[in-house]
Amino acid sequence: VAKTDEWAVLDGPVERSRDVYEMYVSLVPLLSALDQRIEFVRLTQQGSWDMVLSGGTEISMGNGDMRAVLNRVQAFVASLPQLRARYPQNLRSVDLRYGNGYAVRLDGVTTGGNGK
Repeated sequence: VAKTDEWAVLDGPVERSRDVYEMYVSLVPLLSALDQRIEFVRLTQQGSWDMVLSGGTEISMGNGDMRAVLNRVQAFVASLPQLRARYPQNLRSVDLRYGNGYAVRLDGVTTGGNGK
């Protein structure tokens, strides 16, 4: 499949193609504040949602119905100004699969105790 700068790649089980498209269409306005476009949206066979943004940020959105997934994304986007104010580094990945928050990986930030 040829990929252009204008189109996202949508991936998932054929029988759920409508759900994948609806998720993409629902995510676009939620992510407009990020100044990045969606490059990739996937629904796995296990029912987990993932996406990649144009800046390379990988976002694991987790399982659940579309409303639950979109609520997690919306809560993340709402908290992003505070996160960026404290940590201006680029987001490498975001894990929204937690019930009461999320985890992020930032460029240049490690949590290893050995200093590496």
